[in-house]
Amino acid sequence: MMVLYIAVLGVFLIYVICNEMTYSGSVGRETAFLADFDEFLSHVRHFYYYTNSAEDAIFYSIPKCSKRIRPILEELFGCLEGEDRVRMLSDIAGGRHKYVRLFTSLVMTVSENGDLFEGSSSVFLDSVMQLRCDVQSEKRYLEGRKHRFTGLGLTAALPSVAVPAVAAWGSDTIPSLKSFYYGRGGGVMLCLILMMTVLCYTAITYLREGHKPKEAPFAAAAAKIAAGKGVVSKAAVQLKKLADRLGADVLLKRTVLASAAVIIMVPVLAAGHAGMRRLLANDVSDVENVSDTADGNQLKAMKTVIPKYMHEYLGEELPEEDELAETLLDEPGFRSRSVAADTAAEIIRRLKAYRLEFFGLSDLLIVLAAAGLAFVFPDVKRIFKNALLDGQKQDEVMRFQSLINMQKRVPGITPVEILESMEAFSDIFRNSLQQCINNYGVNDELALTELFEAEDYPEFRKLTDCFLAVDEAGVENAFEEVTAQITSFRESRELDRTILMDNNVMLASLLAVIPGGLVLFGYLLIPFMARAMTMFNDYQDALRGYMN
Repeated sequence: MMVLYIAVLGVFLIYVICNEMTYSGSVGRETAFLADFDEFLSHVRHFYYYTNSAEDAIFYSIPKCSKRIRPILEELFGCLEGEDRVRMLSDIAGGRHKYVRLFTSLVMTVSENGDLFEGSSSVFLDSVMQLRCDVQSEKRYLEGRKHRFTGLGLTAALPSVAVPAVAAWGSDTIPSLKSFYYGRGGGVMLCLILMMTVLCYTAITYLREGHKPKEAPFAAAAAKIAAGKGVVSKAAVQLKKLADRLGADVLLKRTVLASAAVIIMVPVLAAGHAGMRRLLANDVSDVENVSDTADGNQLKAMKTVIPKYMHEYLGEELPEEDELAETLLDEPGFRSRSVAADTAAEIIRRLKAYRLEFFGLSDLLIVLAAAGLAFVFPDVKRIFKNALLDGQKQDEVMRFQSLINMQKRVPGITPVEILESMEAFSDIFRNSLQQCINNYGVNDELALTELFEAEDYPEFRKLTDCFLAVDEAGVENAFEEVTAQITSFRESRELDRTILMDNNVMLASLLAVIPGGLVLFGYLLIPFMARAMTMFNDYQDALRGYMN
């Protein structure tokens, strides 16, 4: 059982180390890209003052930017002089970084419709400046999040490494604790420690990296089939609707988790019983506690005869204790009748315990409890995510407001282009935005109405209302409320984002110490304290017997 634990733990730790390195590398690459792109935007603003042309400003800025970002920009904006440059630019930018896509959209609209000057201010320059502010803010946020979450994942994962050492040290210090560490109780604790370690680490990564939308596997498979033609695709459409109505994906996940819990717990409990039977039949490390004799020869004899008579009577009826004590007096090394009686009593106790160490009702209850917890785990996960999702929704809507405020004044900008920019920057609302964009060309009002109904977050619905008012008021006037809100609450928005990250870091810090606390208290201190209290009570009972 311990060998299996070490194997599973080794695989998990390899995953943790690889995941931490991947996250650190991805954040490093992202912040480096943002720094380079910020430098490129500063050059664009500088050269635009002299050329009054977005294309010329980009042309002169590319050679002066970092070598890491220069090939991307050369490929992206090398088509500006072509005849069909808008379409080519849109095609090339499709798979690029979200800020590159946003800047590309800005360049395309200005290139197609021209810049708009309000007094001495250029809409293109103002938009580039606001884009720079957003890039710098995102870079600071990523760096701060990486710094504050550094080490929390390893703090949650590493305490489980000490479990084999704790078991070995505890068994050597108090030999009677072998029945816990290598029995059924220890097996259950190993599963609990490993499960809590995995869950806490997963929760920390969620807090660190945020919400990543994933389509349910059942629905995804049905959707792929439904995308085809013919009778099969029509049946798949109905099957997907039925699955959505019945919650088939959630039911499938619950069934898989409950089955996995049963598959794991049954061998663990069986291995615990088998380990306990081996200890009862062969282990004599705590034989000094069986009798109060200090005679080394008699102790040596006890260590010999206990395994011998255990194996002799395993398949036989239990002997009478007095008869067994008389038989032990004939064994070499026994000189005291009291020692023989104590040894016989210990053999009888072990034989009775051995015959009870098989899968029973208590084990079935443990398996059912584990399966029940696994079955309701999706509900617990949903509650945990919902508790965090409101703050993340607020942060995402604030980002949408910044995007809209930047794009709404650009000449020729359309609502669908703003929606595409929002979709590029979205995690939580991405699926709803994608559906809206796909249906926008067929019926824009219906698509926006469905978007309004799909999401119930009030601030997001306010943005959807603004989109619905575009036809009557125009893009800039429809989103005037967004501009007023950003102007009034810019500092509070940054403070809200900081508070959100503080709360996530605080919760992640709490989760990081749970596995270590479980190892320290549940696997080390509590068994030691329980065994110490048992030994103290035995000592008091023996003392009372001598006094009486």
